[in-house]
Amino acid sequence: MRWQYLTGVADVQALAEALDGGFVFAHPEAVLRLRDGDRAVPASTLMSRGVPRAFYRLAVAPEVPAAVAFEEGWIDGLAGSEEEAKAALLDPSLSLSARLAAARLLRAPSRQAALARERAEFALLQAGADKAEGIAAFRSRGDPRFENRWISS
Repeated sequence: MRWQYLTGVADVQALAEALDGGFVFAHPEAVLRLRDGDRAVPASTLMSRGVPRAFYRLAVAPEVPAAVAFEEGWIDGLAGSEEEAKAALLDPSLSLSARLAAARLLRAPSRQAALARERAEFALLQAGADKAEGIAAFRSRGDPRFENRWISS
């Protein structure tokens, strides 16, 4: 699974690469630079990530605080350090299959494609052993211990 952790002022190339795939975490005080002179994050990348007013931001307001990007939902998390971001990704309360499904949906070329992928991922998750673990943990009011098993045993 690919992921990026951005700090300081994230330049155009680093931001474009981060947004293109995987999960994006940033330091809460980081600034995401969408455009720098003639270089800019592709509008298609911004649109696929759900950046509101992407064209306006590219033209007029190309620097966005990471906290704003997180509130708007186009980066995946804020973390005070790279280790904190890594710990969030390795959190055993999150199924690996669910995290990978979310990453794939972010790269869908259209809304219809994202919905089709979501239906397929939902069917796979329903057939997985981690679903049974989640239900059992809910019923016992305990914490789930996902083993990232995708096929029922």
